[in-house]
Amino acid sequence: MGRAWRAIATETIQAGVIEVALSGGEPLLRRDLAHELISEFSSAGVTINLTTSGWFLDDTFADQLARLRAVRVLVSLDGATPAIHDSIRGVPGSWGRAVRAIDALLCREVPVTVNHVVVPRNIDHVEDFLESMWLLGVRSVRLTPVGLVGAAARGGNWEISERRLRRIVVAARERYGDELSIVRVEMRAMEPVERTPTFLLIRPDGTAMLDSLHPFGFGNVVTDGLLGAWKALGEQWNAPAVRSWRATRRGRRAQFVPYRDPELSPISGQPIVEAAGPSPDTTRLPLPTEPRGPSADGAELIRLAMSRRYRVGEVAVSRANRGRHVVQVLDRRRALRVNSTAATAIGARGSQIDAATVMQRIAQSNPDVPESTLRRDVLGLMRRLHARGVLIPEPAARSGDGNQVAFG
Repeated sequence: MGRAWRAIATETIQAGVIEVALSGGEPLLRRDLAHELISEFSSAGVTINLTTSGWFLDDTFADQLARLRAVRVLVSLDGATPAIHDSIRGVPGSWGRAVRAIDALLCREVPVTVNHVVVPRNIDHVEDFLESMWLLGVRSVRLTPVGLVGAAARGGNWEISERRLRRIVVAARERYGDELSIVRVEMRAMEPVERTPTFLLIRPDGTAMLDSLHPFGFGNVVTDGLLGAWKALGEQWNAPAVRSWRATRRGRRAQFVPYRDPELSPISGQPIVEAAGPSPDTTRLPLPTEPRGPSADGAELIRLAMSRRYRVGEVAVSRANRGRHVVQVLDRRRALRVNSTAATAIGARGSQIDAATVMQRIAQSNPDVPESTLRRDVLGLMRRLHARGVLIPEPAARSGDGNQVAFG
């Protein structure tokens, strides 16, 4: 199937597609193939959105992504703690893998959004989740209410209060301002659209569908080509079976379960008996294994954020004047005023610092400030200096790895 996907990628580029989403399942189960396709799209100027659980996204793969352009990564994280996320995902250690993947991307300045599916089990902890993402240094979070589709539509109590979630988001936006972009996906975004769509979902076997919510197959890109599938979608979107399904779906639960239920013919509305695509790829895939080393917990997130190393960029810092300094960011031609606390985090040009060392230094002159308050203040300071170009992440370095930390 690898050869087929390469052909699909080539045809996608030739067709003038401007944006591609690579998801799964878990696309990094075939990490070599995923990197090859992402590289090809990137070289052609196509924007790539990679959605992953983070399990197989290590420093090596993060390095590869950092060398490409127009790549955005969405990492799925469904809990503020390992207990919540791992119980929802059903895989021990998955929270730690996801958090480390996010950190690896942040260290390399690869654009990353954390996707958080809100379900009854975690809605009481959304505020804690947003705070943990802010502490980690994440700049973009996407909150997606669980959709009452597929298996969730067939049983169990999955409904959440959208009004409550809306209130949480409003309060969080006031708290974090422009330091944390919070997007709340509206449930109506999951409703069927009336106009012929301008996007397609391609299944692993090549079946072309609108998305994972609609049950209809519009040909197969392996046998019909991408343009053939586009043509089928345009011709069959208003077929009687599709229009009837859209009418009955609106406002109700969609019980189609992707990858388990057979696709339906847009013409007859009946299951497609024979798949048009090739046999499933039998390549032996890696199995999830427990993370090496100590198990991750909430302290792991703080450790990653506090130990992330930064290099002082091309800046010039003035002498203190009434407790204030002027920092000139040379490559951005921008000047900003900072207090003595911020100046503590800025050393000589090219030197390396981390939040843990800055916090140690500031704590000496502020012994009465609680550690949690001091830590939050320092992490906020580091992310603001980074956003303004004063600090640049150094992915190869971690505090405690023997590298010297220098202050001006």
